[in-house]
Amino acid sequence: VVLRVVSDPSEIAVPVEHEAEAPYVDGRVLVAGNGPLVEASEAVFTRSRELILVSNDERVLEGKACLGRAGTAKRACYLGIVGDRAALRGVLGRHRPDVVFADFVLRNANLSNPLEAFVRTIIVPLEALASEVFRVPGARLIVVARMAAAGEGELEDAARASESILRDIFQGEPSRLAVIRIESVPSVAGWSGIIAGLAAAGGGVYAGSAAQPGAGQAAIERVAEVCPASGIGGLFMKLTGCLADGDAAGMRKTLREIASPVEEHVS
Repeated sequence: VVLRVVSDPSEIAVPVEHEAEAPYVDGRVLVAGNGPLVEASEAVFTRSRELILVSNDERVLEGKACLGRAGTAKRACYLGIVGDRAALRGVLGRHRPDVVFADFVLRNANLSNPLEAFVRTIIVPLEALASEVFRVPGARLIVVARMAAAGEGELEDAARASESILRDIFQGEPSRLAVIRIESVPSVAGWSGIIAGLAAAGGGVYAGSAAQPGAGQAAIERVAEVCPASGIGGLFMKLTGCLADGDAAGMRKTLREIASPVEEHVS
């Protein structure tokens, strides 16, 4: 539990309700990963000018209409390039998205190597994607995150480490990065409300919750952020080295170092 003393009542986070409208109207939107937002993207971004889907999971792209239909966003689907920096750079250069969403999840809850799987399937591709998005002038990155349950210490370290790595990449332009932590999968209207709120709120770390069925709204709330430790880039290289060497103990230690809080603040 983190306790903060505030002198200004305006610093206290207050949930804000946002009408669930189709977000990023007439914008170019890229959605990457294998999570629920990728699966719901066609329904969420109905009025976008262009929708680009990037995933290494063929099941996520199955059934997506890559040529688009009348009255809907033009679509492009790319399979197998998540984590490939050169390929991502090519797609980003070709489509020049205004905003990139990332939603990566572990779909199997009964893994024998959950920490290694988290690093391989979430942290490593997120770092590659974030690094390439940062190179695109003006493009925003919005990451869907899920915090580990209480008692899952290793995965909690990994989740916090992933946020620290992302914020370190965007430290020169923090307004271009937003992280939204969710506990459950929102409805389409819930996604739209959360995303509309993020579009208006700018950069930072937020908590989101799905609206009650039929409400057509969702709340986002800015939360306390952990300032990344120094030398995150070097620690990430150390982490990938441990991963390549199969050094589980080194991986745990490095994740703890990356996740170690320097201070808590609300930006």
